[in-house]
Amino acid sequence: MKAIVIDSYGGPERMQLRELPDPRPSAGEVVIDVVCAGINPVDWKIRDGALRGYYDWPLPLVLGCDVAGRIAALGPGVAGFAPGDPVFACTFPVVPGSGAFAEKVAVPASAVAPMPKRLDFAAAAGVPLAALTVWQSFYDVAGLAAGDTVFVHAAAGGVGSFAVSIAKAAGAYVAGTVSAGNADYVRGLGADAVIDYRGQDVVAAARRLVPHGFNIVLAAAAGDALAQSLLIAKPGGIAVSITGEFDAASATAQGVRTAWVGMEANGRQLGLIAALIDAGKVAAPPTAVFPLAEAARALETSKTGRVRGKLVLRVR
Repeated sequence: MKAIVIDSYGGPERMQLRELPDPRPSAGEVVIDVVCAGINPVDWKIRDGALRGYYDWPLPLVLGCDVAGRIAALGPGVAGFAPGDPVFACTFPVVPGSGAFAEKVAVPASAVAPMPKRLDFAAAAGVPLAALTVWQSFYDVAGLAAGDTVFVHAAAGGVGSFAVSIAKAAGAYVAGTVSAGNADYVRGLGADAVIDYRGQDVVAAARRLVPHGFNIVLAAAAGDALAQSLLIAKPGGIAVSITGEFDAASATAQGVRTAWVGMEANGRQLGLIAALIDAGKVAAPPTAVFPLAEAARALETSKTGRVRGKLVLRVR
């Protein structure tokens, strides 16, 4: 099979399109014929070596964390899937060394779900990691419920887009930060209000919207978003980060609970997200599609931080 491989950590020059042996499923695994693979910031962070010490995978390493394709083979003990089934899954961090930027990938069946019927393979490949990150941030950590007020930093990005859509589906009031050019897009996802982070004082604008502070703040961006989140959340509310750690002293002073979320692959939760997509309650963000051979260019595009929605590789 063809796959995008790195032999050492570094920049885009480390990425090579190479022939590798086809994977075989172990007990509890399925092999997926990859049609499309989603791109996430974690991909270039892995490539660059930024996650060494957190995830010490052996090299050479096949990159890629999101997959949409068809079941090719079942390992011993797997039930509920059949060859040819259209599925999607997150392979991170459950597939050390063998990621989704390949024609085939072996994945634990517990990480796999039937693909949403409303989506094609490209759109489905952009869902798993971002949507699971939001689901686990909102439901497993923050306890999202109808009537909550939710603030989302970087609301036009892959995670931010799902955050707006999932929070609105739960019956929350949602606001978030955008660049001016993405304001209409995020309103179209259901946001009740948007704040131009370049042209407005984000904290002051958020306080005008919800003077007592938001129940839940999701920092889907680094930098100023972490400090701002503690001032936007209400006392007793929660600020959740997917990018870095909050300042503990500041959080205590503001009376804000904090959490950092590292996504875990979960096929059951992915199935719940697929049901919301098929019901028209959660929207999959727009995708820009690159051929597998241009994976390096796609990751450099992701690295700019100026992507609306998701980037995807077309594998076959």
